[in-house]
Amino acid sequence: MLEENAIVLMQNFIQRYKKEVHLALDLTLGRGKDSKFILETYPESRVLAFDIQEEALDWVRENLKKQDRLQTILDGHQNLDSYLDQEVDLVVMNLGYLPGGDKTIITKAATTVMAIEKALEALKLGGLFTLLVYRSHPGAAEEVAAVEEFIRSLDQKDYRVQRIEFYNQKNQPPVFFAIEKRKKK
Repeated sequence: MLEENAIVLMQNFIQRYKKEVHLALDLTLGRGKDSKFILETYPESRVLAFDIQEEALDWVRENLKKQDRLQTILDGHQNLDSYLDQEVDLVVMNLGYLPGGDKTIITKAATTVMAIEKALEALKLGGLFTLLVYRSHPGAAEEVAAVEEFIRSLDQKDYRVQRIEFYNQKNQPPVFFAIEKRKKK
C-alpha cells in the first residue's frame, strides 16, 4: 500500500527504524510535529530541535506541554555541532518555511547542505536521517539543487540513500530522502 503523503511516509520510516533512539535531532522544528512524533514513538528518546525563528520555539513551548525530553534551540541547523556531546540515532529535516509563518523566511542551500553534512557526521552507524525537500516556494529551486547534488555525492559504501517522490501530485509535492549511515568515515 502506498503512503498518502510525504509526512506519513516519513513517519513510517521513523517507526520502522526499530532501533533504540537515545538522541534525535529535529533540524527544522517548525510547529514541532516531527519532534512530538519522535518523542511519542521512542519514549526513551531525547530530541534537540533547531529553529531560527523565536515564533516557532514559542509556539512549540506553548502547545507541546510536558515535553521535558525536548530541548528547543534558537539557532541555525548549520550550528548543530556546537550543541552535541554524543552521536545521534535519528535526524529529521523538513525544508521550506514555518507553516503558518512568514513565507519569506526559508531554509537556504548553503546552510542546509552544511547542516546535512554535520548531521551525517554525528549520526551513529546504522542511524537514520529523513529529509523532506519542499519545492514550491520562492528560493526552493536553488536549495533543492544543492541538496540533491550533495546527497548524490555520498559514497554508497558509507551511506544507503533512497529518494521517493509523489510523482503525479499537483503543486510540486516534496521529495523524500532517507539516508542510512552504513560505515564510519
